[in-house]
Amino acid sequence: MGISNLVSLIEKVASIPYYSVIGDASGKIVYVSNRDGLRRTWVYDPVEKKNTPITAHPPVIATVPRRNESTKIVYTYDAAEGRELHRICIVDIDERRESCIEEIEPMRVFSLAWDGRSIALTGATQKKLYLIIFKDGKILRKRELDIYIDVSDVNDRYVIGYGMLSGDPRSSEIFVYDIRKDEFRAYTPRKGSINEKPIFCNGKILFESNYEDLDRKKLYTIDTELSEEPEELVFKYNDYNDFKPVEHTFYDCRNNKIYVVAKKNGRTQVFVDGKRIPTPQGLISGSLAIINNTIYYAMSSLIEPHKIHKSTEGGFAEVLTSKLPDELREAFGERYFVKIRSVDGIPVPTYIVESRKTSKPGPTVIYVHGGPWWEVPDAWSPIIASIIVSGYHVIAPNYRGSTGYGEKYRLLDIGDPGGKDLEDIVSVAKYVINEGIASDVAIAGYSYGGYMTYLATTKYPELWKAGVAGAGITDWQEQYMLSDALFKKFIEILFDGYRPDLLSDRSPIKYADRLVCPLCIIHASNDTRTPLKPVMRFMEKLMESQKLFEAHIYPGLGHMLVSTDDLLRLVVPMITFLKKYYTDRKA
Repeated sequence: MGISNLVSLIEKVASIPYYSVIGDASGKIVYVSNRDGLRRTWVYDPVEKKNTPITAHPPVIATVPRRNESTKIVYTYDAAEGRELHRICIVDIDERRESCIEEIEPMRVFSLAWDGRSIALTGATQKKLYLIIFKDGKILRKRELDIYIDVSDVNDRYVIGYGMLSGDPRSSEIFVYDIRKDEFRAYTPRKGSINEKPIFCNGKILFESNYEDLDRKKLYTIDTELSEEPEELVFKYNDYNDFKPVEHTFYDCRNNKIYVVAKKNGRTQVFVDGKRIPTPQGLISGSLAIINNTIYYAMSSLIEPHKIHKSTEGGFAEVLTSKLPDELREAFGERYFVKIRSVDGIPVPTYIVESRKTSKPGPTVIYVHGGPWWEVPDAWSPIIASIIVSGYHVIAPNYRGSTGYGEKYRLLDIGDPGGKDLEDIVSVAKYVINEGIASDVAIAGYSYGGYMTYLATTKYPELWKAGVAGAGITDWQEQYMLSDALFKKFIEILFDGYRPDLLSDRSPIKYADRLVCPLCIIHASNDTRTPLKPVMRFMEKLMESQKLFEAHIYPGLGHMLVSTDDLLRLVVPMITFLKKYYTDRKA
């Protein structure tokens, strides 16, 4: 297939809109989509069947009010050309009026809660972390933090959330912050357990925890004073218990009912009071909107783009759809989920999507997700889809450290990034070759996946035919020095403290002279999560060693891909590079 045909296919994939439901307000569905080519917040009126964009800027975080009839939503946007210095804005979705809070300078906002009157957020400047509470648009409290926390709910009296309040990166505690007293109270039902995402629910706090089962989280309630023993949530129906979820992506108390989106093996199910609500197979993106007892949600799979559905009597119906053209659909072969043994016997949950545009065994891309506390679920990915329609099988390992498979599995990465997680990826690559799926393998990833691509191609150079690293990390030590307060804390958590020797040992720049395969480097000049400067030094090392590489540096862009054009700037160089230096070289 020629380059122009490939680019045409990729453009068609990139133009397919995604949907993620935020919730509901004023009887309307609030969702985020790039349906007009740019990431925006929209509202859909289910009565008038009308879509309206409502935010002036691409949202980073957006939230609807909880327990309040407010017609306003709150969102943040990047005010610094990709450098992730965020402003906070309030939008009245009925009056289409937007106002932004000017009392604080832009900062990196990483969690946000809103109840219709009060906003609570956690944010970072270059040197400090903060908890900030606004009421009626004015700062009520601004408290400096020395720990990482996320806020998840707020009311007139309290802010609640979770974080590493004990200082142990392998545990997470919930907290109640008394706004009036300026006082924190932390709670854990068992030392070393993971407790997250508390919300106010019927006069109590509802949260998820693994304190009774390390491999899965359950839902519990506790009093707002954190003085009683937690009680496991008991449902009216048994479907939820039969499903045995590992974690939850959403839960809420509405209309005297408990709504839950539960997840296992990269797929979700919806439950109301424990009763399963039929949905398509795949993953729900975002939250639920609940209007007049009808549930609305955005759903997709690795082979089916996002659609917004609504619950019906005994089933579901499409509300907003994305079309997958036949010429793209015919490229998707079998999709399946397997667990592949790593070098130490630990099973690595892996999604495989075969391409009908190549042979079996055939050229294959190991796609490595970012995070590392993230995953490749059974959800639509325009990057994965672009690789498939271009004629490659895609293998997506959820290496140790990935979410979605229990906290015990996720925490295996703490203190060992670039160690056993890398061995998981190598084991999966060797497996698909031995099983006759892949004739040989290339590797590609973005963010932490870009880091793993750099490290895999330099520490296991003979395994790969090509590599594509987007927004990757090449030098953890320099990365730490360039990071703001949030990402310094992230590195300290990931490495189990500030450990210079380990930072150096797990840095791809140390092994740059070992690279054998062609390498494509894609990076944005304004990226503050994974700064460009260490990558430039890595490229200097490659040049000194006369290695074959190609670099695409985009000015004025950051880490987040907020438009269809941003996506194409990543995917087009990736696919054209793989064609030139992987498949065409084989021919």
